[in-house]
Amino acid sequence: MKIVYSFDTNRGKKKFDEFFFRMAELSVFSAKRTGYSVILYTDVYGAISFRKTRCQFDEVKIVDWFRHDHHEDYWNFCKLQTYAWQTTPFLHIDFDVYLHEGFTIPEEFGIVTEMRRDYSFVTPFRKLAIMDVYTIPDKLICSGLLGGTGMHNLWLDVFDHACDVCKKKPMKNKQIAYLVGVEEFCTSQMAMFYECPIHELDMNKFSHFQGENKKERFGFVIESLYNQFIKD
Repeated sequence: MKIVYSFDTNRGKKKFDEFFFRMAELSVFSAKRTGYSVILYTDVYGAISFRKTRCQFDEVKIVDWFRHDHHEDYWNFCKLQTYAWQTTPFLHIDFDVYLHEGFTIPEEFGIVTEMRRDYSFVTPFRKLAIMDVYTIPDKLICSGLLGGTGMHNLWLDVFDHACDVCKKKPMKNKQIAYLVGVEEFCTSQMAMFYECPIHELDMNKFSHFQGENKKERFGFVIESLYNQFIKD
C-alpha cells in the first residue's frame, strides 16, 4: 500500500500561496508518519515548487498532465490520471488532508474512501454520465481520500470516459456539477457496476480541511499543528 498525491500547476499558470504549502507540508508529514511510501505526481513546475518546501516524498514522478487533451477548468483531471496509473494498492489524498497518528489503510476492500455522502442528482451532468442516466448510485463516493486494491479496470474506465468529457469547458455556472460528476459520480457508478466492496475510513483518524476560505475557517488549527510538527 502507498499514499499518492497529485499536483497540477496548469503548465506553471496556477499560483499557490504560502498557506497552501504549509497545509501540504503538514499533510505530507502526516502521510510519512504512517510508514507507507509517499509519492507525488506533478509537472515540472510543481516539482520545482516542492523543492522549496519541507515535504519529504519517497518519490516524485514528473508527468505531463496535458498528454491527454483536456480543458484547464477540470483541475481534478490530474487526479483521474493518477488513479488510472496505479496498478498496485494505493490511497490518493489531497493536500488539505491531515492523517492522525495511528491512521491505517485497510487492504481487503476494492475501494477505500473518506466517506459516502448523500447528494441530489446533478442535472447538468446527466447526459455525460459514464453509464445509463438511470443507473444512479445510492450515495456518492467522496474523493478527498480515495483509492483501494485490485480495481485497476475501474479507474481506467473512469479516466477513459473523462478523456472525452473533459475536452470541452464545463457548462457555464455549473462547473462544480461537472467536476463532481466526472470524478465522484462516475466512480460511484462504476463501483456499482463492478460490485466493488467499499470501505469508509474512520473519520476520527483524519481531518479534511475542505471547502472555501480554508485559512479563515481552519487557519488556527493548521497553524497549531504546523508549529507542533514542522516549524523549527
